[in-house]
Amino acid sequence: MKKKNRRLIRWAAAILVSPIALFLLLALLIYLPPVQNFVVQKATEVLSERMGMDIRIGKVRLAFPLDLAIHHTLAIEAGDTLLDARSLRLNVQMLPLLKGRAEVDGVELYDVKLDTRSYLPDTHLKGHAGELTAEAHSIDWKNERVRLDRFRLKDARFTVALSDTAQKDTVPSTAQWVVQVVQADIERSRIQLHMPGDSMRVGVLIGAAALRDGCFDTGRGDYAVRSLLMRHSGISYDLPLQPEAAGLDPNHLAFTELNLKLDTLHYTQQGVLTAGLGGLSLKEKSGLAVSRLQGSVYMDSTRLRLPALNLRTPYSRVDASVSFDFKALRAGQGGHCHLDVDASIGREDLRCIASGLAAPACLNLLPAQPLTLKAQAEGNMDHLRLPQLSLHLPGMARLEAKGYVTQPMSERRSGHLEADLRTQNLTALKSLMPASLRQTIDIPNGLAARGTADFQADGYKAQLRVQAPGGTLQAKATLNLRGESYRLAAQATHFPIHRFVKGMPLSPFTGQLRISGQGLDVLSPRSSLTADARIDQLAYSTYSLNGTSLQARLRGGKLQADFAANNNWIEASGQLAGLLDSKGYDLQLRTDVAALHLHELDAARDT
Repeated sequence: MKKKNRRLIRWAAAILVSPIALFLLLALLIYLPPVQNFVVQKATEVLSERMGMDIRIGKVRLAFPLDLAIHHTLAIEAGDTLLDARSLRLNVQMLPLLKGRAEVDGVELYDVKLDTRSYLPDTHLKGHAGELTAEAHSIDWKNERVRLDRFRLKDARFTVALSDTAQKDTVPSTAQWVVQVVQADIERSRIQLHMPGDSMRVGVLIGAAALRDGCFDTGRGDYAVRSLLMRHSGISYDLPLQPEAAGLDPNHLAFTELNLKLDTLHYTQQGVLTAGLGGLSLKEKSGLAVSRLQGSVYMDSTRLRLPALNLRTPYSRVDASVSFDFKALRAGQGGHCHLDVDASIGREDLRCIASGLAAPACLNLLPAQPLTLKAQAEGNMDHLRLPQLSLHLPGMARLEAKGYVTQPMSERRSGHLEADLRTQNLTALKSLMPASLRQTIDIPNGLAARGTADFQADGYKAQLRVQAPGGTLQAKATLNLRGESYRLAAQATHFPIHRFVKGMPLSPFTGQLRISGQGLDVLSPRSSLTADARIDQLAYSTYSLNGTSLQARLRGGKLQADFAANNNWIEASGQLAGLLDSKGYDLQLRTDVAALHLHELDAARDT
């Protein structure tokens, strides 16, 4: 009886142990290379049939517990290679998987080519990578937390093309992953983004990039990086459908030799951005180069702060402080803005910036000394002040200005501006004028102008004093846009108008002009005008126009102008009368010549 019981126990034990032994046997068999090759062959045949493509895997090796190596993976569809990877290795610890975590001791991918074609909705990704390695511990998919201890990408070239048929994803995302990146490095890699219709291209070239201590919380929308370094990199921005222009072309930018040092970067769910720019240097294809750009940045939903921004090029210097409340752009909302700029711009940089706007011969006339700029502005849309504006181009011109404007978007707007301009050699600036205008108009060197302008609601008034070599011109003017009324009074003393008008043999002018009226359209019957002009001293060639006066009146489309001349060769008076309207004009001239001294004309002609 005992012998029979022992036999039953053996059979029962065998029955219980057999499935376990069979499972262990199968588990052990999967680590044998012949079995692995057989499984891979059958799996690739099934995948190829179901996916409609040719899938090949050269060799697979699985070592205990989960150390997987796959060599020579190839996926081909309709003659196009979708995936070609020389080697993939994945090393995962076994026990953490049973607890809902993953400890990845290493992921290694070498010489991979990828072409997604139409497998990604609205996106086409194509390119290759020489090496991608990573090490991630504490991947907790239950709590959606990842710690990436090490990441490295080398020799990658990818192109991302977006389709113009992209549809908005209306399904809200519930993922709240927290990704910690201890160390990430990218070397000799490039990515290019093509927008729909090839309307825009953006390219990034990374010679070497190193990110340290990053934390990306997708649930809270909080992203932080302790440091980011980039060396020997570049960025390109191109609008292919736009024509190219010389110089610094905003539609076709290409930055090379880019080096970046970002000390801190933090962005929160509340939209608060803080960054410490330790240094940025780059070169643009136009020749413009930045030797160093550094400063700190703070921005939230209400304000922007750039307390100490420093820009250096091989030829220029810009120091700026910016404090900007966004609500200051809206009238009646308060807020405050402050701008303080101190800059020195070298000739070489000016030539790069303006090379598409002016002829090279003109740019060569710029002085060797740098242009200096100092400016301060503060306030908001209710009251904006310009305490200082100083622009100096050595040897050419200097401009000083200041003023304020109150409620510029309101009917109660008002303001005041003062400006003082002094010029020296204006050859370079005059060459910027259109060629047709340069043939008839000139601006003399050594010109000085000082003036003020005030406005309140629809009323404007201005005063101007111009001092040219040998003479002056003073003028006062008022204008009311609501009633279309205006008034001008100008007086010249030995003003050299021949220096302003080419081809006219005119002498310096002394005289005055007064004009007032209502209605900016003189052909309208509702317009009126009164004008008085007097020439005290003026000559055309050798003919004197001294003692000439004019009084004109326009009312209801009726014009009457009385003129008189009394100088050494003519004594005359006359009247011009007529009707003016939008269809045309009808004029009559009556002249009374009291005396005409022909001998003076002959003397003038002889001389």
